[in-house]
Amino acid sequence: MDLHRGKEIKEHSENNIGKFILIFLFLTLIVVFLRILWISDDSEISMRFILNFVNGNGLLYNIGERVQGFTHPLWLLILSLGYFISGKIFLTTLFFSLLFSLGAVWVLIYKISDNRYTSILILLLLLFSQAFIDYTSSGLENPLSFFLISIFFLYYLKYYRDKISYLYLLSSLIFLNRPDLILIPLPVLVRETFIRYREVRKIKKIFSRALIGFSPAIFWLIFSTFYYGFPLPNTAFAKLCTGISHKKLLLQGICYFLDSLKYDPITLLVIFSGILFSFFYRFREKKLPYISTGIILYLLYILYIGGDFMAGRFLSVPFFTSLIILSSYEFQDKFDYGIIFLLILISGYGSLRCGRETLFRKVKFNIEEDFIRKSGICNERGYYFARSQCIINTTRNNRELKDPGDYFCDKIKRPRKTRVEYMVGYNGLFERPDTYILDRFALVDPLLSRLKVKDVNNWRIGHFERKIPIGYFETVALGKNLIKDKSLREYYDKLHLVVSGKLFSFNRLKEIVKLNFGRYNYLLKKYEESSSKEKDGDESILKYVVEDLNSVTLNYSSLKKYKIKKNGDKWDINTLKIPCGSYLRISLGRMEKIYGCDLSVDGNDEYNVWFTLKENKSFYFKIPSSDDGGLKRISKKMDGIEADSIIIWPSKGDSLYSLGHFLLEFGK
Repeated sequence: MDLHRGKEIKEHSENNIGKFILIFLFLTLIVVFLRILWISDDSEISMRFILNFVNGNGLLYNIGERVQGFTHPLWLLILSLGYFISGKIFLTTLFFSLLFSLGAVWVLIYKISDNRYTSILILLLLLFSQAFIDYTSSGLENPLSFFLISIFFLYYLKYYRDKISYLYLLSSLIFLNRPDLILIPLPVLVRETFIRYREVRKIKKIFSRALIGFSPAIFWLIFSTFYYGFPLPNTAFAKLCTGISHKKLLLQGICYFLDSLKYDPITLLVIFSGILFSFFYRFREKKLPYISTGIILYLLYILYIGGDFMAGRFLSVPFFTSLIILSSYEFQDKFDYGIIFLLILISGYGSLRCGRETLFRKVKFNIEEDFIRKSGICNERGYYFARSQCIINTTRNNRELKDPGDYFCDKIKRPRKTRVEYMVGYNGLFERPDTYILDRFALVDPLLSRLKVKDVNNWRIGHFERKIPIGYFETVALGKNLIKDKSLREYYDKLHLVVSGKLFSFNRLKEIVKLNFGRYNYLLKKYEESSSKEKDGDESILKYVVEDLNSVTLNYSSLKKYKIKKNGDKWDINTLKIPCGSYLRISLGRMEKIYGCDLSVDGNDEYNVWFTLKENKSFYFKIPSSDDGGLKRISKKMDGIEADSIIIWPSKGDSLYSLGHFLLEFGK
């Protein structure tokens, strides 16, 4: 009797300890979520859509041009409703990110997992995974993906009664949140549909349930085709129709997995452990191999498209799905738990050693080489963390920032501005809604997204820069088709009717059908064949853009104090800093004959140098960025051009720009 009672007391004590550890780890997870709140530049693209939508400008990025530059309609609509109620775009985004992230974790450890010790192990894995932790905020759709995936597999594993309708509906919502994620629940859907068909033998009944369940996704595809002109988002064209060979993308995809293995090893360890466990261990009713099949399909898709530039972003959902598999593993005894716990600590220590730059200590913001690897893959949270804290606190560099919503509520009409941007998230969010932003990476540009990348041998994953056709900038700036190439000009007329014409125009609806079936693709092929020798339209763009930028004007004589620099010299020692969003104008005072130019600039940025000549003409050359650190020296020979001023415009880079020296060779 005493022995039995002593055993009960011991078990009760162990249960209390386990419960305490579980609660402690869950609270720790909440603290970590709050500690690393951040906003990515990509999510700020969606915010501009939300601000335009809620303020009555339409569900679009540039006013007057219907382009679906987001991949998460469901997430965007939820945030739109939240912003409509709160009026605070950043707080709304972070609130829903935390809500869905914590909701997903709660479902995983309290509903799917049957064992308290298993839940403890799951929480430890969540804490050690940088891929999961990084994207519990960021403003991207990952938190809602975690939540929908957890609910889907909760119904699949736990609730057996007539659940097929719920699985169809949840799959539809997963598709709406991010279309490519449908690959994860797809094998389960096929299995459950087949089982249901064997039970009822009524194909019409199953079809009707599938139709009702998938109705949200079907409705959105119909709406997207009618409103935007295409069922798929513009980002699919921008990132998948690049002209880059599949072999190069495959190699980049391998780099994506190797990057995760190096900087966040526990994430891939959990993914592959979940896959192996599901096929080689006994689970309830052999359901979990179908979950693993979905994970494998998604991993192959990641490999096929070349991964992403955000480290861990595409691996976070497979990681979370693998935890659902591991939470169903039936541990035999405490020895099993001890072994798994030890492996988690070892892997977790490796993850902490590999790059938790912003979780436990402050970091220096915007030093590109600290966060962007040579493969082009970036520690996105590390890169944007400091700026995110400034945005959340509405201050930057001790200067008050205007809330972006204020720009969109202002109904005062002003002359339309046109800007060319690489980072269309932040720059678009803090720009007026009537400013047209031309996106070099084509995420929100309907024409550029259908063209091949600027250089198929020099690109960064997720940043596929397009060459701007001659006359295209003038076309969007002036509202008149001035594209030089005849074939592209004709194609743009068709496309422009679809994205900017009257919604219910019969001609527009007819062109939607023709464009979706590729009737005008031959025009794009003609342009690609003839444009190989065509120069980029940067020079004409510069003439327009500098009017909207702040200028720093100096006399040429004042630059003599900056001594000649060598390649590799530090960018910020005895150099002239050029403020972000500005250009440097060097005045010569009169027309001078110039035979040469020698200068040095910060090497990891891109600069445009423009000599103002007589009769409104110009001489122009570009200085591309390079991977080498420090300053880069350039010497340029000229044929005695006559100029009275020079513009140096940093058009791309890390917002830290500098001129080391600037010397001209004059004629006698």
